[in-house]
Parts: sequence; structure tokens; C-alpha cells
Amino acid sequence: MKILGIDPGIHRFAVVLIEDQTVAAYRIFRPRGPDLGAKLKSLYESFTDLLEAWTPELAVMETVIYHRNVRAALTLGSARGVALLALYQKEIPVMELSPTRIKQALTGNGRASKPQVAYVVRQLLNFQEEVPLDVTDAMACALAVQRELKMQRLIGE
Repeated sequence: MKILGIDPGIHRFAVVLIEDQTVAAYRIFRPRGPDLGAKLKSLYESFTDLLEAWTPELAVMETVIYHRNVRAALTLGSARGVALLALYQKEIPVMELSPTRIKQALTGNGRASKPQVAYVVRQLLNFQEEVPLDVTDAMACALAVQRELKMQRLIGE
């Protein structure tokens, strides 16, 4: 199954395609534009083109988390909204997992640090390339769901 992991953001929007326990592709979008609207338009166009090219069967991203910085939360929400719109327009199912659930599924510790999660993800996927934590976060989303789906098949749910 081709699973798209997404780590949305307005400055860096990371996507990873995982297939059969392998990183098939990854990309970081850096939306450009003079204002938020222009950046979101750029992101939407680039992301929809990527969805057509990569043809994922399922997409995964973290659930919305509490932010002390309201402005950061709003821009993150805008980027998430663009992703959700594009995915639903392409009729690609979307799963959302809490950060704690993702960390627990991969490291056994729901409070693991980003570098700890990145280390485990790289080991599980045998991925040695140096990439930003945004990319390993997107990998973690996809890998956590892949492992959950595999477990459900094993126990017959």
C-alpha cells in the first residue's frame, strides 16, 4: 500500500511516500509568495500535482495540537486545510493520529523526542540520508499507520 505521510507547515511542508517498508519518495515544499494567500495557492498547486504523480492510496498527518503561539497555530491550520482539501478532492482517504500515538507506535514511548523518533524511523526504514526533522516526522506518520494496519490484519480486525 502506498501511504503518504504529511508534516504540514507554511514555511516547510514535508511529504513522504512509503511503500512496502521503503521510502519511495519524499519532498519538501517551501511555498513562496508575498502573503499567506499566495503561499497557500502555491502549496495547493504543488501538492495537487504531487498527488497526481505519486497516486497514494492513503494519507496520514498528525492531529492538531495545542500551540501557545496563536499565529503559528493559524498558519499551520491553513496549511493542513490546503492538504485536506487537495486530498479530499482526489478522493484519497485521510487518517489523523496524535503525536503521542505516533511516538508510542514507533518508539514505545509517547513522549519520545523528535531526534529519538527520527532515529527509530531511519532504522526501521533503513534510510540513511540526512534530511530535516520535518521529513522524518512525515515518515513517522506514514510508518505508524502502516504498522497499525499490519497489526489489524494480523489480529483479524
